[in-house]
Amino acid sequence: MTAEKVKDLRVEKTRRAIHRAFEELLMEKDYDKITVKELCERAMINRKTFYSHYTYLDDLMEEYISEIAERYIRDVGPSEGFEDLPNRVRRFFLYLPKVPPLAEKLVMSRCGLHFFQRVGDSVSRQAPKESEGIEQVNESTRSIIKDYLNNACFTIYRSWALDGKKLTTEELSELAYTLICGGMDDLLGYINR
Repeated sequence: MTAEKVKDLRVEKTRRAIHRAFEELLMEKDYDKITVKELCERAMINRKTFYSHYTYLDDLMEEYISEIAERYIRDVGPSEGFEDLPNRVRRFFLYLPKVPPLAEKLVMSRCGLHFFQRVGDSVSRQAPKESEGIEQVNESTRSIIKDYLNNACFTIYRSWALDGKKLTTEELSELAYTLICGGMDDLLGYINR
């Protein structure tokens, strides 16, 4: 085995240890309570080793968020742009059973909305076609639209989880579609059916 290959294996092993320790700590406590010191102790590495891979814990979190976004894009499939919003809303809520337990815990945490928005931003960066169709509106309007969609999906998801997931994902998907894509007029029809 070449020296370069041995180095690559060590680097990979160290990164896996860092990721495993990070995930374990995230399952135990809020992200903002985790320190580099305790992460290093859990991963059985020294601080210098951590800093040779990451500048800050946020870099590690950003890597984790990017992985979640990649998995979501791969599992949900490509978007046809903003006109595809009704299908995207449905697909998002039908995807919920596939959400990793750690990602769900982060959504349910004190900083859940911030985490959810960061994943949404990562999805937008990795799949720019998601935003096609709203380029003609100004940046302020686009920002409000994206915030509305993120907040609506987050609130529905969080409420459903806090209520013990009593609705099936199909029922939740239909309700979310009605609320987000149809608004109050469609909601009244949904309630009265």
